[in-house]
Amino acid sequence: MKKVMRNLLFFIILAALLIVPGKILTPNYMIDHNLVSGRNAVYSGIASQEKNSLDVIAVGDSLSYSSMNPMELWLKYGYTSYDGGQPGAKLQETVEVLRLVFQTQKPSVILLETNGFFRKVKASSLTQQKSDLAEAIYNTFPILRYHNFWKTLFTPFSSQSFMGFSINRSVKPYQGGDYMEETGKIKNIPEANIESLHAIEKLCEENGASLILYSAPSPKNYTVAKHNALEELAADENLEYIDLNTKLKELNISWDADTRDKGDHLNFFGAEKTTAYLGSYLADHYDLQDHRNDDVAAVWNALAAKYLKAKGGNNA
Repeated sequence: MKKVMRNLLFFIILAALLIVPGKILTPNYMIDHNLVSGRNAVYSGIASQEKNSLDVIAVGDSLSYSSMNPMELWLKYGYTSYDGGQPGAKLQETVEVLRLVFQTQKPSVILLETNGFFRKVKASSLTQQKSDLAEAIYNTFPILRYHNFWKTLFTPFSSQSFMGFSINRSVKPYQGGDYMEETGKIKNIPEANIESLHAIEKLCEENGASLILYSAPSPKNYTVAKHNALEELAADENLEYIDLNTKLKELNISWDADTRDKGDHLNFFGAEKTTAYLGSYLADHYDLQDHRNDDVAAVWNALAAKYLKAKGGNNA
């Protein structure tokens, strides 16, 4: 009898150790208790927006929030948008961001930057995503799904002031040659990432959002082989795909002035150019609402005033 009681006590303690931290480390709990910082600050940023107030959300890794400037979309078109990317984000993490997004927002368009498609993931990720049993276990023990969130408790907070976008005027030129040289090669996209794309497509379909794949200009991260892979994938999935690396002349990108880190990310000046293109594309292909005369305009205009002041000053 004592052995049975000891075993029972062991399993009770084990369950408590799995359930209690899991409840604390879920995005909603950490948002409610101001515990989210660092790379997961995107959750609190989106959660702080008025319900159903965002038209466009850009997601992906750091190439997303360094190439789409929500304030420029507001000033020119009256579109409400947010940069929901994370540094080094894997597509599985982007799925989680979008799950949180659709709890409080009904965006018309999701812009998915594609660099994460080529990020290697563990082979077990695919099995976990496809398994109904795994999903049931995650729901019972959230710590297994959100086990990385504990890191944000010890990560210094870095504010991205303008709907997820930060002004960075640093200039470190890219001095390499033409990185988009023609080739018939096709870069492999890990199967687990394709499964994550399917999860993203499903979320968008269930919530009435159009999904656009786009590649930000980046000599460090893109090649024609990757372009070919993404173009083929987009065709297979019947998705729109915009590769800005093939539109450098149209965008007037200067690698002497428009990158902050030798061709990895765009700086503020480069982001202005890519945002202008994306804004024009959205205006031409989607019937998005101009909110500049709506109630939400007061909040956006106040932020825009701060943005314009920062835009004319030093690095933010």
